[in-house]
Formats: sequence, structure tokens, C-alpha cells
Amino acid sequence: MFIPRPLTVFSIFLGASLAIAPCIAEPATPPALQTVRQSPGYRNAVQTVVQQYEASLRTHCATAQLEWDKAQVHLYPPTNLDEKGQLVNATWHETVPGSACGHHRRYNTITLIRDGKPSVLPLFPGESNAGPTLQQDSVTYVGSAIVARGVSSDCHVDILETQLPNGRPANDQTPWNERWRVDACGKQFFVTLHYIPDATGTTINVSPKETVPAS
Repeated sequence: MFIPRPLTVFSIFLGASLAIAPCIAEPATPPALQTVRQSPGYRNAVQTVVQQYEASLRTHCATAQLEWDKAQVHLYPPTNLDEKGQLVNATWHETVPGSACGHHRRYNTITLIRDGKPSVLPLFPGESNAGPTLQQDSVTYVGSAIVARGVSSDCHVDILETQLPNGRPANDQTPWNERWRVDACGKQFFVTLHYIPDATGTTINVSPKETVPAS
């Protein structure tokens, strides 16, 4: 049975390591992965994670429609199979376009299979190169940036979309920029985040001057 898990579970499982994963060569996709991805249990778990995300937003959309025929998957090495070719240990990133209350999004999830036990975890919609822990850390900086633009610190920050205006970094030591569209008490902003990796982790920089109202 697939277990959908909330965003706060990310740091327990993955840390920030997935930020470098797009730089790794794409491994061969085992047939067992496609079998899992097409199973009703897996798709129901992804649907549940997406619904939890939508329920967390100010708009509280009750349903989200997913376009599975347009879904894309990235498999992270290593992947372990048993003697029957079934997945024992695997991690993959699924992007599924969809819509909720008329808003089109690119929903993202991370699936973990450990010792044959699967979990499906959420990521913010869009293109972000940041791993789950880094995404959570980024929300604090986003909040500070919009408060500096006059938004009340009591407002809940909704992350609606993440963008990579300059594309993904060439490797895990290359700095990169992201632009996030966020909502706080009904006011939407684009917030630019600068990520600077080094041997000790990744520094996040934001500036109120690069935080602008979304038109």
C-alpha cells in the first residue's frame, strides 16, 4: 500500500540531497517502475498528496484533476530489484500537470521505496531544483522578503509555482536562481531566490528589491 506523507516528512527521508540529482545521468528505467506508476494504488497516493497541497492553500480547492498522460518521471540512482524484478529500493520524481479551481499547475511528488515499502511525498509545483529540506528552508526567506514589502507577518505564505529562469545548474557546485510565485493574504508576489552551494550546504539569499507584485 502506498502511503502519502505530508511535506514536513521530507527532511527525515531525503535532506537536501535531491538538489543535485538532475545533474546525474538518467538511469535505465526498469519495467517494474512503469508497473508501479500505472497502478491504481500509486496514482491514488499521488492524488491524495496533491489534494493535501491544495487543501493547505488559501483557496482550499476540493478537487484537482491530474493529466497522467502528460506525466514525466525522473529516476534517481541507485535502484535495487529483487529476484523477481520487483522494486526493493528506489526513488523517483514525478511531475504531473493538472488543475484545481481553474488554476493550472505542474504538481511534483517524490516516491520512496525502502525495503519494498513505498511512500509518496509532496514537492512544491513547478520547476524548483531545490530538494525538500531546501524548499522548506526557503519558505522562511520568502516570508521575510514579502514582509519587507509590507505584507503582514501574520499572513500564511502559499507557494503556488516555482520557476528556473536560467535553467538548471550544470552541477552540484554551481549557484542557481529560482523565481517563486507566492500568495499571502490574497496578495501575490514573485520572489527571486539565489542558491549558493558549498562544501557545508547551500546558502539562500533573497532581496526585497527582487520581490515584486505578480501582475
